[in-house]
Amino acid sequence: GPYGLINFENLDIGNFTSLDVATGVTVTLANTASDGNAGITDTVSTDLGYNTTTEGLKHLRVVPIFFGNDVSVTFAFANPIDFFGAYLTGTETYYAGTITLNFNDGSSQNLGLTKNPLGGGVQFFGFTDLGTSISSVVFAQVGPFDSTRDIWGIDDIRYGRASVPEPTIMVLLGLGLIGLAGIRRKM
Repeated sequence: GPYGLINFENLDIGNFTSLDVATGVTVTLANTASDGNAGITDTVSTDLGYNTTTEGLKHLRVVPIFFGNDVSVTFAFANPIDFFGAYLTGTETYYAGTITLNFNDGSSQNLGLTKNPLGGGVQFFGFTDLGTSISSVVFAQVGPFDSTRDIWGIDDIRYGRASVPEPTIMVLLGLGLIGLAGIRRKM
């Protein structure tokens, strides 16, 4: 069905703390460094995150602070969603920091994400929880980070509410089909 898409192509390059990235969607970065082309960037590096949009240039780069603690990227939705997906790029098993996904649908849940081997790579991660009202999705990378850190990217985010038929509509449709079958049988 229809979905919102955030590919960062219409946003200015630069670091930020909080930024409206789409109508009703705000991204907040916590404990990210101001170096390494953090924030919205068009810098290409397979091991530091990169763009995944066809013919695109930009993506969101996450750069933890050296000798800092946890870093997070929070997507807040003014209109709650029940599905979300994004490409993670440049994550490496060689560097410290497990990336987890925390989302709020009335409860807290943590999902561990698999990091790519040395040299980075790309992985699509998504979930659907039909009928829920998820108002935020948080990518968190747990530190502490010493003299090394895993710099990674996020791009081509898909989100929205799945269209699930109302039970009453399904009942009416079923009754209509039964009625048509009865008329046909009489003929």
